[in-house]
Amino acid sequence: MVRWQNLSANNRFIKTIPASIPFISKRSMMNAYQQKWLELLQAANLQGWKVSALGNDIYVDMPLVTNLKLIRDNLPQTLALMSLDITVSKSRLKFIIHNGYENFEYILNPHEEDLNEE
Repeated sequence: MVRWQNLSANNRFIKTIPASIPFISKRSMMNAYQQKWLELLQAANLQGWKVSALGNDIYVDMPLVTNLKLIRDNLPQTLALMSLDITVSKSRLKFIIHNGYENFEYILNPHEEDLNEE
C-alpha cells in the first residue's frame, strides 16, 4: 500500500512506502546508469546506510537519527558532484530516501511527465 503524505506547508506531497517492499537486486535487471549509481553509493561506505535497487529506482534506507531535511537540502549538489564519476549514458533515475520515519523522492534526469506532476 502506498499512501500520500503532505510534507509541509507548501503542499508538497511525498509517497509513503511500506517497510516491507521487496527489493530487486539482480544486476541483469538494472540499466547501466542505475548500476553505476548503486556501485558508487555502496562504495562510499556510509555507515548505517543501506543502498539497493528497487525496480528501476534506488532505495536508500538511512539510520533513524538521520536528518532528512539536511539530506534533502544538500542532495542535488551532492549528486551533481558524484555524477562526474559516471561516464555511461544518463537515464531517468529516482532515488527514494527513507530514515524509518519519513521518505522523500528525488529524480535525476526527469521525463516530461515528472516535470508536469504536482
